[in-house]
Amino acid sequence: MAFDPLNLLLLAVALIVFWRLKSVLGARTGNERPPVDPMGPARKDEPPVLKPEPEGKVLRFPQSDEAHQKPPAADEEPVPPVWTGYAEAGTELAAGLDRLAAADRGFTPKSFIEGAKIAYEMVIDAFARGDRDALKNLLSRDVLEGFSRAIDDREQAGNRV
Repeated sequence: MAFDPLNLLLLAVALIVFWRLKSVLGARTGNERPPVDPMGPARKDEPPVLKPEPEGKVLRFPQSDEAHQKPPAADEEPVPPVWTGYAEAGTELAAGLDRLAAADRGFTPKSFIEGAKIAYEMVIDAFARGDRDALKNLLSRDVLEGFSRAIDDREQAGNRV
């Protein structure tokens, strides 16, 4: 029964299909473009900027619609500085916000403040529950140690939030 004509026909069709797929998929023609690194340097002569790896889980916060707006055309009014409404001109805060906006085109103080509020609520909630695992992903090591000591003290005293 193993050499049934129908089985041999199906085997032949399967082999032809696999052979055609192998010849098409993964075949290099020499006309491929090199892979583009979207986070790489803007120019080829510019050295790449190495970013430190995050220690824990990276949390994504909602972005505002302002971060996805396209730049104005030449005949439109210029966009006010990113710090308008959040800092006074010439202050260190305004300069810092300008540097952040230059490094990340999607940065807006509004989205940063919204994300900070969400992170703050997550930290307070995790602390109230005594959830060290959640705090571990949200806090640096030295801050986490302080929170852990406070949770331990609270548990030893028999207090609950």
